[in-house]
Amino acid sequence: MSTALIASHPVAFGRRLRHARDRAGVTLAFAARRSGLSRTEVDLLERGRTSVDLDTLMLLAGLYDCPLGWLLTGTGEPTADSVGRDVLRPA
Repeated sequence: MSTALIASHPVAFGRRLRHARDRAGVTLAFAARRSGLSRTEVDLLERGRTSVDLDTLMLLAGLYDCPLGWLLTGTGEPTADSVGRDVLRPA
């Protein structure tokens, strides 16, 4: 993935990503299809084994209805904010 966003704690980031996906009721396969990643890539992200570009991270945050800031830092609550689902709309 280009322009990689490197989290200071990749395993913690991956756990937050997985938590957000589970909370949203989204399957690994669906997340992969919507993000353009393979199931393996989404799984590796959730295990902190690879990084993600900002565009993909924003798309996942919208798909999971989760604040981007919470995914990156773990600060606050994993509930919807202004990111919302609008990032899924085609430009």
